[in-house]
Amino acid sequence: AIMYKVYACLLGQWTELTEDYQIGHNNQFFSPYNWAKDGYIKNAHDFIENSFYDMPIVEIIHKNKKYFLSPVHIQITIEE
Repeated sequence: AIMYKVYACLLGQWTELTEDYQIGHNNQFFSPYNWAKDGYIKNAHDFIENSFYDMPIVEIIHKNKKYFLSPVHIQITIEE
C-alpha cells in the first residue's frame, strides 16, 4: 500500500499533519492523507503540477485554529 504523509511549516516548525488536521482551500477540507492521495497528486511524473501550487493560499485547521500558508510550506512524502 502506498502511504502519503503531509508536512507543513506551521509557525516556523515543520509538523506532520496527522488525521486530526484538515487541509484544503475555499471551504473544501480533507484529511491530509485524502488530500494528498485523491486531490492533488496526479502521478509521479506530474507531481502536484497544475494543482495546489497554483493556489495562492492553503488553509489548515487544527484544534479550533486556522493557518493560512503558501503552498511552498507544504511537503509530501510517498512511501511504497
